[in-house]
Amino acid sequence: DALPILMKRFYATETPLTLEFCFWDGEETLGYAGAFAYVGLCEDLSDVLCYINLDSIGAGDRLYAYGGVYNGDVLEQDWVLNMALTMASYNAIDLYLMPEGVTKYRSPTRDTNSDQHYFARSGIPYVYFEANGWINQDGTLHGDRPQDYNSFLPEFAETDGHIIHERAFEDLATLERLVPGRVYNHMYQISVLVSEMIRYMDVESPDYYRTRIKQPAVYVPETEPAPTESPVPVTEAPPATAEPPVPVTETPLRSLRMPYPERP
Repeated sequence: DALPILMKRFYATETPLTLEFCFWDGEETLGYAGAFAYVGLCEDLSDVLCYINLDSIGAGDRLYAYGGVYNGDVLEQDWVLNMALTMASYNAIDLYLMPEGVTKYRSPTRDTNSDQHYFARSGIPYVYFEANGWINQDGTLHGDRPQDYNSFLPEFAETDGHIIHERAFEDLATLERLVPGRVYNHMYQISVLVSEMIRYMDVESPDYYRTRIKQPAVYVPETEPAPTESPVPVTEAPPATAEPPVPVTETPLRSLRMPYPERP
């Protein structure tokens, strides 16, 4: 698990902020009971700068980051998500946002279905890391079933792409046989990413990273030109034949990075 790796790394390391590493209980069957108890029993949450949630980062196809809360059409509490995207970019870690076609959530947020729920409800900015498979192999959107569809690989076809909550895939040896190196690679990437966030995070971080993410339908790497479309004459009628599904293009968010903060 990535959390013990991070605990060992920062056990004797001085950081600008106080760190708390938490293992929650009752998330699946008791409605995030552990996280709920923590938030409910804290007399003062004003000094909690943010919450970083690691949940099911091992075997899914891609690493995703979720964060922020919508106030109407305005995305708020998104600075920690922006920081994660920045650190991922500078450390060559492919990190994705949820496709906009998912209807159960409003990208890039995901303030339910894991332990960040009560932190987000209490006004604490969060980032939630997960390995999932929102996109099919042909590039089309699989659907909006949260955490049910983790991979399009044929190795998981017998469970319709489900990995978590499946007894057949509960041990690391099985996952290593089916997708060699994936679990270790994801754990390494997340441990590097969160370590960089911890190293550079301080009380000034919310102001530094408080920019609004506006997610277009297609992300384009900063090294490639944006796609262009030929204008369609207004006199042309649309084709009568049905069009195939339009692939949802996902590109790592390299174009969203901010300048690296000048801190040791």
